[in-house]
Parts: sequence; structure tokens; C-alpha cells
Amino acid sequence: MKKMKYYQRVAMLVVCICMLTGCSRKEEILFAEMETDTDIDMQAADYGSEASAIQTEAEAESEQWLLIHICGAVNYPGVYEFPEDARIYQAVEMAGGFTAEADTEYLNMAEPLTDGMKIYIPTVEETMEMKAEQESLENADGKVDLNAAGVSELCTLPGIGEAKARSIIAYREQIGKFDSIEQIMDVEGIKEGLFYKIKDSIKVS
Repeated sequence: MKKMKYYQRVAMLVVCICMLTGCSRKEEILFAEMETDTDIDMQAADYGSEASAIQTEAEAESEQWLLIHICGAVNYPGVYEFPEDARIYQAVEMAGGFTAEADTEYLNMAEPLTDGMKIYIPTVEETMEMKAEQESLENADGKVDLNAAGVSELCTLPGIGEAKARSIIAYREQIGKFDSIEQIMDVEGIKEGLFYKIKDSIKVS
């Protein structure tokens, strides 16, 4: 009788141990599965971050940037970087704006920038000099303009001395500009004979 009770107790103890061992094993399996799922989620997050970083780099590389050299009458001349849709006014702003001497009307501020472009902002004085040079080039045909020439220039014409040169200028101031070179014969002291001597050397503008 005592032996039977002993065996029953041993059997119950074994059953309890088995049950406890089984539960622990299930918990280990459950924890292992949870850790595996966590690792997978972390790996997926890492891959997602890497993909986003690669995409950001690709977008940055695809965007065009322009190098522009701006100089002249600006406060901070130099080489600056701009996005591809930038305009001249933005380059001027980046260079600290115009100086007090700048000719602010010389350039088209809305003109688009191009890579490697050099922008020179002239002063008002420089613009006036450029205009004078342009006018000089336009008059490079060697002819004397009756509506613009001074005494010294008129005196370069054959048969025209200082007195006749001053008469031409006086006529121009009183009557107005010459409409044709033939009108010079209306000036006192200049007749048809003298006109034919100088007609190939004069013009009106």
C-alpha cells in the first residue's frame, strides 16, 4: 500500500515536470519567433532607409546647378552657384546688389542664367563711353555729319574754313537740322560750286 502511494507520487511529480518542461519549451519557441519577427522588421526598416537615401542622392544628382561669374559694379563680385531656373536679378542679389555707380538699366534682369555665364555690370560712366564708341563706329564712313559736326570737324571739308563752319552751325541752330546734304547751299557763302566739292564728304543723320 505504501509502495503504491509512493509510485503514485513519483508519477505525479514526473507529470508535473513534463508539463513544466513543455511550457518552458513553448515559451522559448514563442520568444524565438518574436525575436525573428523583430529582426526581419529591423532589416526591412534598414533597407527602406537605404533606399530613401539612394533616391535622395539620385534626385540631388539629377538637379542641374549653374556656376555663374558676376563682376563689375556689384558689392561682392565672384563665382556663385544657382539652380537651373535662376535669373540675372538673382545673381545680382547674391553678389550683394548694385553699387552706387552701377547702370541698373543696362542688363535685362529677367534673362535666364546659363552655366559658365559671365555677367558684367557696367557703371553709368562706362555705358556712356560705350555709346560714344558705338556712335563713332557708325560714323566710321569718314563723312562729316552736318547735323552733329562741330567747327573743327567741318573745317576738314575742302573749301570750308572757320567762318563757313560757324555759319553752318548757326543755320542748324536757327532753322533746325538739315534734311538733305543739298540744303547746305542755303547757308550763306556756300554755293553750288562748293557743294559739288564737298558733297561726297558730307551726310545728314
